[in-house]
Amino acid sequence: MEEPAGYQELLTAALEKKALFLEDRVLPDLSKKLRSFQTLFEGLYNILLRKSLIQADPYQYDHKVTEVIIPPNDSLNETDKKDKLSRRLAEYSTQLDFLNHTYQFSLDFLQLGRIKSLVALVRYLDWLRLNESAGSTTTGAFAEALTKVRVSGDSMSTSIVKDSVTQITATSKHLLAILNEISFYQRQLYKLNLRREVLPLLPKERSASSADTARKFRAIFAQLRKEDQQAKVFYPELVEEILAEDDSEGGPGLRDELLRKLAVPEDKAKEEKAADYRSGLLEGIRLIVISAFHLDVALRVLRENMILLDSQNRSFLSRLKKWLQGGKSDAARILEISYEDPATTSRKVERIDFTNLVAQIQKRTRLFAALANQMSAAYQHLQAAPDDQLYAFLDKNLQELRLLYNRMTGVDAFFKSQRSRDPRRKFKGVKIELSALKNSIIKSNKKLHEYLALKEEEEQMTKLGMRS
Repeated sequence: MEEPAGYQELLTAALEKKALFLEDRVLPDLSKKLRSFQTLFEGLYNILLRKSLIQADPYQYDHKVTEVIIPPNDSLNETDKKDKLSRRLAEYSTQLDFLNHTYQFSLDFLQLGRIKSLVALVRYLDWLRLNESAGSTTTGAFAEALTKVRVSGDSMSTSIVKDSVTQITATSKHLLAILNEISFYQRQLYKLNLRREVLPLLPKERSASSADTARKFRAIFAQLRKEDQQAKVFYPELVEEILAEDDSEGGPGLRDELLRKLAVPEDKAKEEKAADYRSGLLEGIRLIVISAFHLDVALRVLRENMILLDSQNRSFLSRLKKWLQGGKSDAARILEISYEDPATTSRKVERIDFTNLVAQIQKRTRLFAALANQMSAAYQHLQAAPDDQLYAFLDKNLQELRLLYNRMTGVDAFFKSQRSRDPRRKFKGVKIELSALKNSIIKSNKKLHEYLALKEEEEQMTKLGMRS
């Protein structure tokens, strides 16, 4: 049998429309979902680091990543489980960072082999079966570490872990669906190229044996590959699909089904863009909510530093002064700090009351901890709020979080400038926590600006009469 008349033209037109749809709508969604996936994973990863359930890999950023490489997943012994899990999760984190900062998201680049690697990376940790008896040894060890967080009695970390796992499971499903859609397109494009390049070189009278025809397919492809070093990998299963579509009794049905799957939805773009308004704001709020853990850890360290500083300042004269005052002392601890003001890029000097700063951080931490619990009244109220209230809430909390970040940065620098009189007791830094907090602020602020851009675009379209 010969290729059905007109089928190649129909397939070409369908693939051209699909390519435009994927480039315009699907690939940006893939990139956005991968950023969310990394953010969620980093939240879990940092909690495990802070709980000392894993350890930081000193070689994590030493090697340059040029392609997606799946971390090892062989068996883990109890003696070296922590070390190997730490290295694997660090490598996984590096791969996600590579995807979101270096990787190309275009149809020309995302060939079938690369899509297969992306699927394997998303599935490296089995989020759908995240338990200690999972088939994947790395997933089992990771789940075991998360279980230790849940039973630690730290309600804030437990809420963040629960919410992050729920979110990342849903995100992984979405990612796999997107990759499956792109893979389907690439498979059909590959088959179209075989139809154009190889089919014309086959004998017009094909063998009754599909295996014999497939062998001829491979021979012609190998010859073409010698002449063109850029030729793609040979996929025999796709050749079998071509033969089934052209030479089998069920071929017409297979061709119709294929064209149906390639069809592009016409009327959902506006609905999805409108839905993006709200989802973007909620994602921005979630990004600052997960910063509660970092705020809490940083606050604990800063308070320990203040206790150490107080103990150093309890000289004989200060104790005598306190006794003469009848044991009374000013509870306020005034510190002179400096930090860079992002608005002016200049150094700002400020005198702050450390006790008040502690109260402000605790207030923000309690609010974020409540929002991390999906059963709380605060969370339910936020979910029911209209978009303008979500925007106002996110904008206000971002401003307050930036101020806290600046002041905590100044306090951290202040303690670093102090020298402990006891070499066994040193002032600790909160560089990791401040870095994670800054990251949350930047990503959340980006969601806020994306919302404003979408709203501005909608208003302009309405003014021009292009949208009601």
